[in-house]
Amino acid sequence: MARMTCLCGYHLSNSTEPEIDNLVFSLEKWAELLQEADETKGSIGMNTSDNYWKCPKCTRLYFFDLKTFKVKEIYQLEKRYNT
Repeated sequence: MARMTCLCGYHLSNSTEPEIDNLVFSLEKWAELLQEADETKGSIGMNTSDNYWKCPKCTRLYFFDLKTFKVKEIYQLEKRYNT
């Protein structure tokens, strides 16, 4: 599994904290994946989504390039709203 250190200093690891590892799909892509799952009885290709990790300490998002598995974008929360 993979690990890295967030800019805030928190150590991220998807083997010890699998909840940090997330995938993002467009609605169109999600519909295609559901159709593919129906046709293949549950097997779908996940390599066409955006993969990101969310730091549980500072909530930064790290998006990865799926070919190189290197960080390609980092997002930091600008403002937290009380809801």
